[in-house]
Amino acid sequence: MKKQPQTSLPHGTGSIARSGHFGQVTWPVLPEAAATAAAVSADCSECMACVRQCAFLDRHGTPKALADAYTANPQKIRDLAFECSLCGLCTTICPDKADPAAMFLALRRESTAAGETLLPRYKPILGYEKLGNSPFFSCYSLPEGCDTIFFPGCTLPGKHPHATAELFARIRRSIPAAGIVLDCCNKPSHDLGRQDHFETMFGELLDFLMTNGVRTVLVACPNCHKVFSQYAPAMRVRTVYEFLHENGLPDAITQSGTFPGAAAPTVDSVAEAGADMTVTVHDPCPLRDESGTHDAVRALLDSKGIAIVEMRHNRKKTLCCGEGGTVAMRANDLALAWGEARSREAQGKTVVTYCAGCANYLGRHMKTMHILDMLFPQPETAKAAPPAGLRPYFERLKFKRYIKSLPAAVYRERPMRVGERFVSMPRLDSKKMLAAASVAAAALLWLLISHFA
Repeated sequence: MKKQPQTSLPHGTGSIARSGHFGQVTWPVLPEAAATAAAVSADCSECMACVRQCAFLDRHGTPKALADAYTANPQKIRDLAFECSLCGLCTTICPDKADPAAMFLALRRESTAAGETLLPRYKPILGYEKLGNSPFFSCYSLPEGCDTIFFPGCTLPGKHPHATAELFARIRRSIPAAGIVLDCCNKPSHDLGRQDHFETMFGELLDFLMTNGVRTVLVACPNCHKVFSQYAPAMRVRTVYEFLHENGLPDAITQSGTFPGAAAPTVDSVAEAGADMTVTVHDPCPLRDESGTHDAVRALLDSKGIAIVEMRHNRKKTLCCGEGGTVAMRANDLALAWGEARSREAQGKTVVTYCAGCANYLGRHMKTMHILDMLFPQPETAKAAPPAGLRPYFERLKFKRYIKSLPAAVYRERPMRVGERFVSMPRLDSKKMLAAASVAAAALLWLLISHFA
């Protein structure tokens, strides 16, 4: 096995781009807040269709009213935009084809650029993102001839490590040269309006992949799918659920992807993941327009003999789980309102979703399972308590150690961003990495306690 250090960026210096271009990456043109507000003001007829289904709009007014108020008091409306979950339901159901979701995101960007956003309020989620980008938790493993990678996202390897490992093993049975990348797509910064930071961090990630010949990304996280779809136009982006539907599930779990100490799925028993089970499906809002993924998920459940009773809001018209837009750190009651609405629609049924974040957030309101834990259930003899507290961080480290044991032609850990440059850190052995991660996890726990105390 040949492991190589970080590949040089095409522009040579490793400096941070500021012009919407990073190496091979060119960003789409983003709408300005004033332009989006003017468009919403012109398009919205105040029919109330969106207001009736959104606690945020019910509290603060119609999209047109908010767009018009932006002209008179822009700072106030920019501030209110952080109470919107950015789920896009308003845009989807608008009969006038207005796009309030784009307006609220543009308002957030303008607020952050103006220095108005109270970023310390979001320390927990930004700290989580920073750990995901760090050399301690990141890992790029690309075999010889790799043009396809599995990008599981931040949460899945920590909360569902067994299913993640089995899924990657399944991918490699169909695509032997498939690689894997453990990193954060920086969606939290994107949604908080930190556009410059987002473009820098995601740009460095994407530039490395393209430089090394990667052209297809299989994602498990809906947020990662949205980021890659919007900001990586040269990439083919697909969900692992579409891949599994097209390539088939294994007849039995082989354990070929299992690594020592894998945590159990969040099910009461392996039998629950079998036939004669009736569930309802929560479609994650970042994938509301991906009908192919909606169909694939339902077909996969059907193949396991699992019956589905749909909620009123499903597929394209799905509701946010409550985690979207980091609203809980600004207006927790609005975030809870989404989860409570979902609970009412589930009517006591087990909820199956295909987003690790949704599974975690909805799990506070009702019994919720990630579909991968149903497709790749862990054997009864290996069951343990689901990861919680600091344990998901250690599961991520164990998963990274498992990935490092696989043959790779190109391997790296994400370089640290220091000022205007990216700096590669010295390679740490497993014991030192685990000790350093323990300190980082303890620091994150302190941030969470200090924030919510």
